[in-house]
Amino acid sequence: MRIWQMAALFMAALLICLLVLAPMSMIKTRAEAAVPGLRVKAADGTVWRGRLQGVSLKDERFGTIELRARPLSLLLLRLASGFKVSGSRFDAQGNAGVSLINGGWRLEQTTLEADLARANIRDPIPIRGRVTLTIDRMTGTKDQCADARGMASSNALEQSLGIIEWKGPVVEGPISCENGRVV
Repeated sequence: MRIWQMAALFMAALLICLLVLAPMSMIKTRAEAAVPGLRVKAADGTVWRGRLQGVSLKDERFGTIELRARPLSLLLLRLASGFKVSGSRFDAQGNAGVSLINGGWRLEQTTLEADLARANIRDPIPIRGRVTLTIDRMTGTKDQCADARGMASSNALEQSLGIIEWKGPVVEGPISCENGRVV
Protein backbone atom coordinates (compact mmCIF):
# COMPACT_ATOMS: atom_id res chain seq x y z
CA MET A 1 0.00 0.00 0.00
CA ARG A 2 1.38 3.36 -0.98
CA ILE A 3 1.77 6.25 1.41
CA TRP A 4 -0.99 8.33 -0.21
CA GLN A 5 -3.43 5.41 0.06
CA MET A 6 -2.57 5.01 3.74
CA ALA A 7 -3.03 8.77 4.26
CA ALA A 8 -6.43 8.69 2.50
CA LEU A 9 -7.52 5.70 4.59
CA PHE A 10 -6.40 7.49 7.78
CA MET A 11 -8.29 10.66 6.79
CA ALA A 12 -11.45 8.68 6.01
CA ALA A 13 -11.25 6.87 9.38
CA LEU A 14 -10.68 10.19 11.17
CA LEU A 15 -13.67 11.78 9.42
CA ILE A 16 -15.91 8.83 10.36
CA CYS A 17 -14.78 9.03 14.00
CA LEU A 18 -15.47 12.76 14.10
CA LEU A 19 -18.97 12.25 12.66
CA VAL A 20 -19.79 9.40 15.03
CA LEU A 21 -18.55 11.27 18.10
CA ALA A 22 -19.82 14.76 17.22
CA PRO A 23 -21.36 16.27 20.36
CA MET A 24 -25.01 17.34 20.62
CA SER A 25 -23.73 20.73 21.77
CA MET A 26 -22.78 21.29 18.11
CA ILE A 27 -26.49 21.02 17.19
CA LYS A 28 -27.38 23.31 20.12
CA THR A 29 -25.01 26.05 18.95
CA ARG A 30 -26.05 25.88 15.29
CA ALA A 31 -29.79 25.71 16.07
CA GLU A 32 -29.66 28.71 18.41
CA ALA A 33 -27.83 30.71 15.73
CA ALA A 34 -30.26 29.69 12.97
CA VAL A 35 -33.61 30.05 14.79
CA PRO A 36 -34.41 33.49 16.29
CA GLY A 37 -35.66 33.20 19.87
CA LEU A 38 -34.52 29.58 20.36
CA ARG A 39 -32.77 28.88 23.66
CA VAL A 40 -31.33 25.59 24.90
CA LYS A 41 -29.95 25.33 28.44
CA ALA A 42 -27.95 22.10 28.01
CA ALA A 43 -27.04 19.45 25.47
CA ASP A 44 -25.95 15.86 26.25
CA GLY A 45 -24.84 12.97 24.07
CA THR A 46 -23.92 12.91 20.41
CA VAL A 47 -25.68 14.15 17.28
CA TRP A 48 -26.70 10.52 16.66
CA ARG A 49 -28.29 10.01 20.07
CA GLY A 50 -28.62 12.94 22.40
CA ARG A 51 -30.78 15.23 24.46
CA LEU A 52 -31.48 18.96 24.48
CA GLN A 53 -32.70 20.26 27.85
CA GLY A 54 -34.47 23.47 28.76
CA VAL A 55 -35.58 24.14 25.18
CA SER A 56 -37.70 27.26 24.64
CA LEU A 57 -38.75 29.25 21.60
CA LYS A 58 -39.63 32.85 22.42
CA ASP A 59 -42.05 32.47 25.36
CA GLU A 60 -43.01 28.80 24.77
CA ARG A 61 -41.16 26.17 26.80
CA PHE A 62 -40.68 22.75 25.21
CA GLY A 63 -38.73 21.16 28.05
CA THR A 64 -36.53 18.24 27.01
CA ILE A 65 -36.09 16.93 23.47
CA GLU A 66 -34.46 13.54 22.92
CA LEU A 67 -33.17 12.71 19.43
CA ARG A 68 -32.09 9.45 17.87
CA ALA A 69 -30.76 9.99 14.34
CA ARG A 70 -31.38 7.52 11.55
CA PRO A 71 -28.10 7.51 9.56
CA LEU A 72 -29.47 5.35 6.73
CA SER A 73 -31.81 8.22 5.80
CA LEU A 74 -28.77 10.02 4.41
CA LEU A 75 -28.79 7.49 1.55
CA LEU A 76 -32.18 8.95 0.57
CA LEU A 77 -30.79 12.51 0.89
CA ARG A 78 -32.82 13.14 4.06
CA LEU A 79 -31.99 13.89 7.66
CA ALA A 80 -34.29 11.77 9.82
CA SER A 81 -34.58 11.19 13.54
CA GLY A 82 -36.79 9.62 16.13
CA PHE A 83 -37.74 12.19 18.75
CA LYS A 84 -39.40 12.54 22.12
CA VAL A 85 -40.48 15.87 23.62
CA SER A 86 -41.35 16.21 27.30
CA GLY A 87 -42.75 19.69 27.70
CA SER A 88 -44.67 21.80 30.17
CA ARG A 89 -47.84 21.89 28.05
CA PHE A 90 -47.54 18.83 25.81
CA ASP A 91 -45.64 15.61 25.17
CA ALA A 92 -44.80 14.22 21.74
CA GLN A 93 -42.90 11.36 20.19
CA GLY A 94 -42.43 10.02 16.71
CA ASN A 95 -40.27 10.27 13.63
CA ALA A 96 -39.32 13.45 11.78
CA GLY A 97 -37.28 14.13 8.69
CA VAL A 98 -36.25 16.88 6.32
CA SER A 99 -35.16 16.59 2.69
CA LEU A 100 -31.64 17.74 1.86
CA ILE A 101 -32.81 18.55 -1.66
CA ASN A 102 -35.90 20.76 -1.28
CA GLY A 103 -36.24 21.30 2.49
CA GLY A 104 -39.58 19.49 2.62
CA TRP A 105 -40.40 17.97 6.01
CA ARG A 106 -42.18 14.81 7.12
CA LEU A 107 -43.66 13.46 10.35
CA GLU A 108 -44.53 9.78 10.66
CA GLN A 109 -45.97 7.63 13.44
CA THR A 110 -46.12 10.67 15.70
CA THR A 111 -48.29 11.24 18.74
CA LEU A 112 -48.80 14.61 20.40
CA GLU A 113 -50.72 14.81 23.69
CA ALA A 114 -51.66 18.06 25.40
CA ASP A 115 -53.07 18.35 28.90
CA LEU A 116 -55.51 21.24 28.62
CA ALA A 117 -55.36 21.96 32.36
CA ARG A 118 -51.67 22.84 31.90
CA ALA A 119 -52.66 25.30 29.14
CA ASN A 120 -54.58 27.23 31.82
CA ILE A 121 -57.62 28.10 29.64
CA ARG A 122 -60.29 29.64 31.91
CA ASP A 123 -62.71 31.56 29.67
CA PRO A 124 -65.66 31.13 30.21
CA ILE A 125 -65.04 27.98 32.30
CA PRO A 126 -61.82 26.13 33.16
CA ILE A 127 -61.01 23.70 30.34
CA ARG A 128 -59.66 20.30 31.38
CA GLY A 129 -58.99 17.04 29.64
CA ARG A 130 -56.59 15.93 26.94
CA VAL A 131 -56.19 16.52 23.23
CA THR A 132 -54.40 13.79 21.30
CA LEU A 133 -53.13 14.10 17.76
CA THR A 134 -52.04 10.81 16.17
CA ILE A 135 -50.21 11.43 12.91
CA ASP A 136 -49.74 8.49 10.58
CA ARG A 137 -48.02 10.69 8.00
CA MET A 138 -47.76 14.45 7.48
CA THR A 139 -45.67 16.27 4.88
CA GLY A 140 -45.03 19.88 4.04
CA THR A 141 -42.63 22.61 3.04
CA LYS A 142 -41.36 25.39 5.30
CA ASP A 143 -44.36 26.30 7.48
CA GLN A 144 -47.03 24.87 5.15
CA CYS A 145 -48.76 21.51 5.57
CA ALA A 146 -49.15 19.69 2.22
CA ASP A 147 -50.69 16.33 3.17
CA ALA A 148 -51.78 14.74 6.45
CA ARG A 149 -53.26 11.43 7.57
CA GLY A 150 -54.17 10.72 11.16
CA MET A 151 -56.71 11.31 13.91
CA ALA A 152 -57.43 13.99 16.49
CA SER A 153 -59.38 13.30 19.67
CA SER A 154 -60.29 15.06 22.90
CA ASN A 155 -62.15 14.32 26.09
CA ALA A 156 -62.33 18.04 26.98
CA LEU A 157 -66.14 18.20 26.85
CA GLU A 158 -66.53 15.33 29.29
CA GLN A 159 -63.79 16.62 31.62
CA SER A 160 -64.72 20.32 31.49
CA LEU A 161 -68.50 20.14 31.45
CA GLY A 162 -68.85 17.85 34.46
CA ILE A 163 -70.75 20.65 36.15
CA ILE A 164 -73.64 20.00 33.76
CA GLU A 165 -73.03 16.23 33.85
CA TRP A 166 -71.99 15.87 30.21
CA LYS A 167 -72.06 12.18 29.27
CA GLY A 168 -71.18 12.46 25.60
CA PRO A 169 -68.50 10.54 23.73
CA VAL A 170 -64.89 11.53 23.17
CA VAL A 171 -64.77 13.93 20.25
CA GLU A 172 -62.61 12.55 17.43
CA GLY A 173 -62.08 12.83 13.73
CA PRO A 174 -59.56 12.64 10.90
CA ILE A 175 -56.92 15.29 10.25
CA SER A 176 -56.01 16.70 6.86
CA CYS A 177 -54.35 19.76 5.31
CA GLU A 178 -56.33 22.63 3.81
CA ASN A 179 -54.73 25.83 2.55
CA GLY A 180 -51.42 24.88 4.16
CA ARG A 181 -52.92 24.32 7.64
CA VAL A 182 -53.80 21.22 9.62
CA VAL A 183 -57.57 20.81 10.05
